[in-house]
Amino acid sequence: MRASLQAGLEQLIIDALDKGQRPALSSPKDSAAYQFARELLETKQVSDATYKQALEQFNEAGLVDIVVTIGSFTTTCLTANAFDIDPPSN
Repeated sequence: MRASLQAGLEQLIIDALDKGQRPALSSPKDSAAYQFARELLETKQVSDATYKQALEQFNEAGLVDIVVTIGSFTTTCLTANAFDIDPPSN
């Protein structure tokens, strides 16, 4: 079973992300985290409006956690790509 399913992520959200589509997120916290991460990854910065929205949902320490998590995952992905490592089948 995929780790995302084990963590409780809905299959519809996983499918949307796999297709590069914005998932239907009902939680304001999830929406704020998604938009924050998307902007940071796509533009290498976050707009004032997105930052304010995310800050309201998380606080500054929470935003630091989001950025650290993005950085860690990105490092893992880059390493796997550089060394042609396939993800586990489960």
